[in-house]
Amino acid sequence: MRPDWIVTIGGRELLKGRLLELVVEDVPAVRADTCRLRIDDRPPGVPAVKVGNPIAVQVGFNGNLVDLGRYVVGAIAWEHPPEVVTITATGALSDGLTAPRTAGWIDQTVGELVTAIAARHDLAPQVAPDIADVRLQALWQVAQSDIDLLTTLATRWDDTTAAVAGGKLIVAPRQDHAALAAAGHEAVTLRPADVRRRRIQQPPRTEYVAVVAHWWDQDAGALAPVRAGEAQGGPVYTMGEMFREEAAARNAAETQLRALQRDVVTTVLELAEGRPDIVADQPLKLPVTDWAHGAGRWSVRRVVHRLSSRDGLTTRIEAEAETDPWTRTPAAARPDVVPPADRPASEGAGWSRADQAALRDRYEGVVRQVAAQHPAARPRAVSVSRQCFPGSGRLPATA
Repeated sequence: MRPDWIVTIGGRELLKGRLLELVVEDVPAVRADTCRLRIDDRPPGVPAVKVGNPIAVQVGFNGNLVDLGRYVVGAIAWEHPPEVVTITATGALSDGLTAPRTAGWIDQTVGELVTAIAARHDLAPQVAPDIADVRLQALWQVAQSDIDLLTTLATRWDDTTAAVAGGKLIVAPRQDHAALAAAGHEAVTLRPADVRRRRIQQPPRTEYVAVVAHWWDQDAGALAPVRAGEAQGGPVYTMGEMFREEAAARNAAETQLRALQRDVVTTVLELAEGRPDIVADQPLKLPVTDWAHGAGRWSVRRVVHRLSSRDGLTTRIEAEAETDPWTRTPAAARPDVVPPADRPASEGAGWSRADQAALRDRYEGVVRQVAAQHPAARPRAVSVSRQCFPGSGRLPATA
């Protein structure tokens, strides 16, 4: 089959004979997708390209093209001899989703928060049922975009991500195939004939046997520790965040421990033929009847599509196992790590150090703006250094 492509830069279509190499990297993070172009710039050259120009990419075979997304030019380099222009671009989202905002979310569930943000950007909300009803007593958005707010919020739960796909704003575990399928990411099945080279790797287990998190005990006026894992017998990981309540700290410690002790088996597949339809976060199936090693369910973590005049269109996939590739049982944390009981309907984590620094700088302005949005709420004085919000739902203010 003959590779085919259409690339437009700043609204102008790039001539076929000018493209030397195109590399598109697709990863789960919403704005981390990249596109790199190497273009022949010999006289008469190509039209001038500027930082900030939009790029649209479609690739495929024999005129059957797949849209690989929209990007924004971030860097341009020119070299000679021979005259070559290299363009590096990053994934583009709507200006509204990436525009910094300052606001407060008081006594709302995660589902209500995602629904409100989705409505603001004409998207359909889709939230995993396990976290949709989790209540956030107070969440501050300080000079932060909506998509960054949701991405940060999603890290409070095991392997959960925020994404925009298929006209939906999704907050769900990466392995939630129902959510991904609804966004148009159906499972892809690969057989040995589809793969040119493959490698499977299992990393060594972590040495951490426990995790300690701290929460602010308002009655005692001091930080109180909570511990998840073994009482002794190995190194202990201490989280840097401070949490507002004991349940949130304990939940975060248990989540962090499972993440540290999870035995993630990875695989790298170089396909025999380019597959531009495969995307990050897509479910991947390797049938047991076809594969002697590493059969089972996998989740695509990174895809690199490369188009060049020498090698044609190629695809390289990096994936994580959802089932143990040797025993074909569901992949999980080490057996000595016991998952927590039903989590309380409270927020799943506290502030990072960066959040605390931002709050110190902008505290008074945030409180004024939020108070204006909620006239019935009366600010209550608390020490900025403590940064501890009471569970009453009242708005805090500087001391």
